[in-house]
Amino acid sequence: MVNIMWDVIIIGGGPAGAFCAYLLARNGCSVVLLEKGEKFRYKSCAGGVTPRALSLLPKVPEEIIEDRPRYLRVFADDVFFEFKLRGEGILVYRSKFDQWLRDLAESEGAVVKYNTTAKDIVFANNFVEVKHTQGSEEGKILVGAFGYSGHLFKKLGIEPPPYSLAVQREFKLPEEDIEEVKGAFETYFGAEFCTFGYAWIFPKSKSRGVSVGIVDKEAKSGLLLKLDYAIKNHPILSKKLRNATLKYVSKVHVSASVIPYGITKKIYGDRFILVGDAAGIADPISWEGMGPAIISSKVATDVILKAIEENKFDANFLKSYYKKLYNILLRDDTIPALRASKRVCIDAEFYSNFNKAMLLCAKEDKKFREIFIWTFSRERPFKYIDEYVRKKTFCILKHIGIRNALRMISQAFLSKLRKSQE
Repeated sequence: MVNIMWDVIIIGGGPAGAFCAYLLARNGCSVVLLEKGEKFRYKSCAGGVTPRALSLLPKVPEEIIEDRPRYLRVFADDVFFEFKLRGEGILVYRSKFDQWLRDLAESEGAVVKYNTTAKDIVFANNFVEVKHTQGSEEGKILVGAFGYSGHLFKKLGIEPPPYSLAVQREFKLPEEDIEEVKGAFETYFGAEFCTFGYAWIFPKSKSRGVSVGIVDKEAKSGLLLKLDYAIKNHPILSKKLRNATLKYVSKVHVSASVIPYGITKKIYGDRFILVGDAAGIADPISWEGMGPAIISSKVATDVILKAIEENKFDANFLKSYYKKLYNILLRDDTIPALRASKRVCIDAEFYSNFNKAMLLCAKEDKKFREIFIWTFSRERPFKYIDEYVRKKTFCILKHIGIRNALRMISQAFLSKLRKSQE
């Protein structure tokens, strides 16, 4: 049997891969999308879709939308503040949201192959071949939307980026309890359960569900125990979940995921482009992945359409993908956010105190409150957030305590120095 020569092969049917397939098929390309899971497969994700991401998507069907958050509630030990959001963000279960995107791609002519896991990637002079569990595909160009896959990074000759772990449980709440969390993103900072990250409650009010999870830049094991500790012992979180019962979404109650913490060193090459988490462009401050994924897919689509038109698929031609993504996302958003994250994630005690100080500054400063909102809504690039936070360094240090801050920074420096000498 002779293989079809596809214009584009896409590995991965999450938002990045499915949206890319939709855009390319809509523009007349022959596209095959390889999805390792079944239809409506579960994906470990809090499910927040920001206004920035929604602005690029077709209108999301109402039946997929579980909640429309209007508030951001941040808890840092004994400090709390509620921020009123602007714009139209939504909360979804990824099982339904991703399936909607894959169905859109199919409606435009893309072929979606489920239960199909990519095993090998072979580059020839005039095409790329992807060998998978159901056979193989040949195409002019490959889009890697496979998330964090060490196996496929290796096949492409790419060093995987650093990563963080996240775990999540799904719960169902009684009607009276869901009203407590409805319409709000809730984030919880606390050194006793999270070193460099936060826990969350994201409501799925339509189904009386809540996604409760934790992400930590440092933790490589034991994260589920930390989440369960927070669920049981946090003075606020535990009360909100006191009547929770287990909920299974696509047969899944508890899940884990790997989130890149740093841009993949090589996001394009001869006959391939990486998008979404495979490109390592998840937000390192809010840990949002869907917005950057959707942006990268739009940029990739524009470059691929030009490549097909000119029949040029070499790395030199495809480097325009990186240049465009750099100008649109990386330069003012991802890279400044990575630098800021590394500055504050120097010591667990400092990180905890820093987040409390940020909230205290927000209580005093209206502009600072805007900064918190931008961090999650991405109404402005992170570059502008970071510039303002730097201007308010004295305010932050005042709330931490200047001597206390210097002590923690010195401890972190000495600890890093000792590790480098071991």
